[in-house]
Amino acid sequence: MSVLFWVEMLVGVVIPLVLFSVKKVRQRPKGLFSGAILVLMGMILNRFDVSWFAVQHPDPLTYIPTFMSNNVHYFPSLPEVLVSAGIFSAGILAFGLAVKYLPVFEEAEKKLNVMSK
Repeated sequence: MSVLFWVEMLVGVVIPLVLFSVKKVRQRPKGLFSGAILVLMGMILNRFDVSWFAVQHPDPLTYIPTFMSNNVHYFPSLPEVLVSAGIFSAGILAFGLAVKYLPVFEEAEKKLNVMSK
C-alpha cells in the first residue's frame, strides 16, 4: 500500500507542483488543464486507496472485497450516491462563485475588454 501512497503523492502533488512552478505552463490553458487533471487523478487515487484497502481481502491475488464474510455483497445506497454527488456539486458551485466574485480570470477579462473596444 505504501507504493500506491507514493504514486498518489507523485501524481497528485509533486508533478503538478513542478508543472505549476513553470511560468510558461501556468500561462497556457493546456498546461493549467494538465496540472488540474493530475491533481484530480491524485485525489481520485487517494479515495480509491482509502476505500479499497479498508476492506478485508481474503485472497491477495484477486483482491475481491468480502466485507467480513463471503455472503455479504455491497452496493452503494441512494443516500451514499446523493451525498457523493452533492459534494461534487458543492465543489463546482464553490469554483463558480470564486470565479464570479474573486479575480480568478482577471487577465482574460482585461483582454476581452480590450478586444471589444
